[in-house]
Amino acid sequence: MNKFDILNGTKIKPEMLKEIINLDKKVYEEKYWTNIGFMTKWFSKNPYIITMIYDKGNLAGYFCYLPIEDESYLEIRKGEVFQDLTIPVENIKKYKKGESNNLYLFSIVLDPKYQGTDALRYLLKGFYDNTKELKEKGVIFNKLLGDVVSDKGYKLAKSLGFNKVYDTEYNSVMFESYYDNMIEKYEKKYKE
Repeated sequence: MNKFDILNGTKIKPEMLKEIINLDKKVYEEKYWTNIGFMTKWFSKNPYIITMIYDKGNLAGYFCYLPIEDESYLEIRKGEVFQDLTIPVENIKKYKKGESNNLYLFSIVLDPKYQGTDALRYLLKGFYDNTKELKEKGVIFNKLLGDVVSDKGYKLAKSLGFNKVYDTEYNSVMFESYYDNMIEKYEKKYKE
């Protein structure tokens, strides 16, 4: 069993984000590759948008979750935006005490060599720990939206209590849940 290093927030340095594209190339069709320019801008505005896991210094996976303005959330939910690849930086929110946040789950990616290992558990733990720490500081999480592009993602979304909203016109499935519902499912299924 591998032990992965989990990095969140300011433990991640901007230059580390470039590693994401290499992982995307192993897993996704080109149309789903992360736009590193946008990712870097989002991260500069709010570094608490991503969990990265490493195995002996090598990126094993990442999970990006964007706190977005309500307008962007609704546009994505309605299918008016092709995924997350071009969300303007001004639509990414900074976390503020007492303010409610809807998250867009941008991407959950594991290097193929770590699929079927406990790497997914570590990625989810990173998200859990990061959002739990933010909640302890007064940040509120409300709805979660995810655009699933793989069978494994579909199964994961269902296991975490997400409900299907619709099939998109670009060969994916839009899912939605409430933060507390996802956390409850996570604690039952994945938390050790």
